[in-house]
Amino acid sequence: MESVLLGNLYIETYPIYYMVLLLVQNISVSYIMDVKTPFLEPNYKVTRAREIMRVTGARVLPVINNKYERRLLGIVTRLEILSVTSTKSELKVKDIMTQPPLIFDENLDVVLAAKQMLSKDEWYVPVVKGEEYQGMLGLENIIMWLLYHRSTSDKNTVKVEELMSRDVVFVKQDDLLTKVWYLMLKHRYGGLPVVNEKNKVVGIITQYDILSKGKARIRLESESDPLRIPVKEVMNRPVITVLPKDPIELAGEIMVRRNIGRLVVTDEAKSLIGIIDRADVLRGLLGW
Repeated sequence: MESVLLGNLYIETYPIYYMVLLLVQNISVSYIMDVKTPFLEPNYKVTRAREIMRVTGARVLPVINNKYERRLLGIVTRLEILSVTSTKSELKVKDIMTQPPLIFDENLDVVLAAKQMLSKDEWYVPVVKGEEYQGMLGLENIIMWLLYHRSTSDKNTVKVEELMSRDVVFVKQDDLLTKVWYLMLKHRYGGLPVVNEKNKVVGIITQYDILSKGKARIRLESESDPLRIPVKEVMNRPVITVLPKDPIELAGEIMVRRNIGRLVVTDEAKSLIGIIDRADVLRGLLGW
């Protein structure tokens, strides 16, 4: 193992990853950030923010003062939207927005940005020029750049099983959405695999599934007793899975192509083994 100096940061890495790190060194985040992420203004109703997330699939939305000055005020995530509990709520975006844990200058080096995002466990970071919002940098932007700008010789032999989490939190088909909601809010889970009595993966339920199917308001005074909605009515199936021996590049390509944040890892019989997410894939690609 050797130390590579990137800017003022030493990174312990194996020689095989040196060229990979050089690939993204001196590339600014402005070069690969997403400039099409929709934005919110502070006086938008929360119902409008929910609809934008539902239609676009965005996980994090920036809040700016107005479309002309574009001064960054905060962010709204799916978790904030999931926490709103009234169908008739008059809440506005400014009532639920939070301050982003990280904000990147548009000239920041991508490698340094990746290091900070992984250390803080932040998948999306707003990019600014001064105080003016420019775009959103997501882990998938860095993964995509690495995947599509590497030669065959750059590819490594890291397998999914080397990076996946094995202690997986899962739910059953007949569990209620309130359980999923609680786990997502408590642990910041973006999605949970659904298994049957034999530990076979039969579905997955994500924050987006709850939003897109109109089940985002779970703790309500509610009309049809949404507390009783079972997971099987909202979950996605069939599930896109990977095998433990699959290369990390395959997992990354599936995530980028299908806009998936995490993949369920199973054996050939579809028994649950683990979960691998975008942060795991990025660590694998960079050799961290």
